[in-house]
Amino acid sequence: GDADNDQIPGFADFDETSVTDKDKKNHFVPAVLDISTVPDKDIINWNNAKIRFTYSASNPKDEPLDNAPIKKYYMPEDGMIRIWTKDAWEKRNPKSVDGDGKNKGDFIPGKKVQPQGGSGGEDEGYEFLANKLFDSTGEMKKTLYIEGIGKGTTSGLIKVEFSPKGDNTWMPDEVKVTTLKLVLTKTPEDWMPKGGKQENSQSYTAEIIPKGIKCKIKFTLQHVTNYTGYCSNAANSGDSKAPDLNFRNNSLYEIVSAGEEQTATLRQEKNTAKINVACKDYGAYGELKAETITVSGCNVRLVANDIQEDGDTYDYVTIPRDEFGTADRKGNKIADKWDEEQVGKIGADGKWSGGIWQTMYGNSQDAVIPPVRPLDLDKDEEPKDPDGKKKLLSEQATTGDSYTVKDEYRGFMFHSLGGFSGTNGYKRLSPARKNLLVEVERMKKAGTGYLISREELNEAMEKCKNAFLNSAGAEVDFAVDNNIDYRLFNSSKEYTDFVATRRGYRPRTNDQDYIEYDYSTFIYAGFVDQVTDPAPMIAKALGFEGSKTIAILCGNSRKRFDDLYSKLGIDFGVFTGHTLTHECGHSVNCAIPDDFLGDLHSYNAIKLNYAPLQENQTVKVKRGSAGQTLCLETAPGTGIFREISLVSPETRFLSGLIAEIKKLPGYSSSSLINGQHEYSLTLSTLSLNSVERDIGQEGLPIGHFVDRYVMDYNAIAYGVSHTRFANAEYLFSYEREVKKMDFKNK
Repeated sequence: GDADNDQIPGFADFDETSVTDKDKKNHFVPAVLDISTVPDKDIINWNNAKIRFTYSASNPKDEPLDNAPIKKYYMPEDGMIRIWTKDAWEKRNPKSVDGDGKNKGDFIPGKKVQPQGGSGGEDEGYEFLANKLFDSTGEMKKTLYIEGIGKGTTSGLIKVEFSPKGDNTWMPDEVKVTTLKLVLTKTPEDWMPKGGKQENSQSYTAEIIPKGIKCKIKFTLQHVTNYTGYCSNAANSGDSKAPDLNFRNNSLYEIVSAGEEQTATLRQEKNTAKINVACKDYGAYGELKAETITVSGCNVRLVANDIQEDGDTYDYVTIPRDEFGTADRKGNKIADKWDEEQVGKIGADGKWSGGIWQTMYGNSQDAVIPPVRPLDLDKDEEPKDPDGKKKLLSEQATTGDSYTVKDEYRGFMFHSLGGFSGTNGYKRLSPARKNLLVEVERMKKAGTGYLISREELNEAMEKCKNAFLNSAGAEVDFAVDNNIDYRLFNSSKEYTDFVATRRGYRPRTNDQDYIEYDYSTFIYAGFVDQVTDPAPMIAKALGFEGSKTIAILCGNSRKRFDDLYSKLGIDFGVFTGHTLTHECGHSVNCAIPDDFLGDLHSYNAIKLNYAPLQENQTVKVKRGSAGQTLCLETAPGTGIFREISLVSPETRFLSGLIAEIKKLPGYSSSSLINGQHEYSLTLSTLSLNSVERDIGQEGLPIGHFVDRYVMDYNAIAYGVSHTRFANAEYLFSYEREVKKMDFKNK
């Protein structure tokens, strides 16, 4: 075992003097070597007397490791036992007992050492002067200590021969020994901890080999986590920081909790013991030890060792399986299964590959691996660049997303009302991808129904999720939580004060599986009617850079939608999805672009109406009845017109198009002013490019402007086909939208 918890198992640890608790000290099996039976003690010549040991020895090593930087010690050589002059808890020198000065050790070899450094055959014992072992002043008995190794051989003879004169006259004796081993099963590789109503358990078996031996077996749970709740945002009623792993009640065992440890001891001696460990947290971790109390009346302590794939040995097994670590820290209190799913694993060549990490950033051959691998529970280090060397997405402002690996590993509970496409139930997040969690509540109408329907809200959420994933590499999860009774808010402060009363733990009385969740780290998105300050009946939403609170003003949005966009065949859910994405962008510190071009409502009309047109398609144009506007047909042959101003500063954005209109055959400004004629306008390449040049985006098709760059607030109004953040993949001059993204400080 590893009595001093220095991560060096007993077979390689020759100094356990730091262990002061006598009940935790390791002990070898004592054996007395007695030469007092020599008939005539006077014949002993202590200058020449020799002693010879012959047994299956596993020679210890205590020297620097060669070409093995990950390991701290050598694995034991083949052999049944080791014989020492000192007990396990004493400081021992692994050199041979017959050495001199600093080379004098406490180990008695069992095979002859050949000139070339190898050991002799099984019948060639290790011979040395008896005065190296016995005190020549008259000591005739010596207590030796036998350490069981049992590698390759588990049963055999110890043969000791004494030559009083040092000649070829030997006095032999021998004893048969059998090494005992306690074997403890490991946690299955695919077992993952769970909590809440989904809490699970795992059984473990400790068995003594050979089978004929019975004893009391004691299990110990140590270094168990005691997180609050059962995942990162949920707790059962009355939960406290109790251990996340416990022994299940079993009448066959005496179960005791003492400090940070729990023990379960068999009440009767048995050859095999089975214990069940209950788990109550999705991030639970602990270590399970198995040892013997008595072996058929002999005070021998057996400790089960866990020999891992890389050869390292521990006197415990981990719950869950956790053998994934580094040279200076074995394991990270995270299930290896999840580690590998997220960040892959390191190969024999020292390179990482696999997992979501490789999907996002490439493998070790074509991407620099940041310090997030291997995972550290306390770190929050998703890279700035969401797709590594692929370079399709722009680098963001900060690493991380405000959720540590521990938060993501323990996961979150989500509650979404029936029929909504939000996340529902439990979900672990990924440390390889930035996450945005959003709590959604929708307001009832003043009469009956809701300001936004279930279908429209689902469509808006999907629009937002796709925008973040495709243009920022981030994953958005919505919890469509509760409904809000109808009310008006007179100011943004009144709204934020209202939201504050709805954050944190709140009971889920309509859900029998879960008691309460904490959404305080989520963005709050309320789909409400109006907030009359600021900009009454103009603003469609409220959101502030770095704020966790946003409002989608369905009253204002619906009015604008009904006035125009519903006539153009645009869906309100898609329209609102732009708004939601824009405001969530503010929550991660996205701002309206620094070089925003101003109010583009005029260009808006052209974009909305004509972006789908192919070159040389024809629509109608006429003067508006007020004489100050130009009317453009929404699509060929519809007879539905959209008015745009001809006298506001927006006109400069339409100079190319207006020039085209003036070239129309029979064009008369007076007839347009009086609204007497309609003209057919063919949208040529020249007219499209003229508009693009006027707004500074020459060379792009007309349909590619602004609708992909959702932080331009006018894009909310007319960018209804593609909801995206400005990114290097699309338009370099607008990539600063993504470059300002700060998920860590949202």
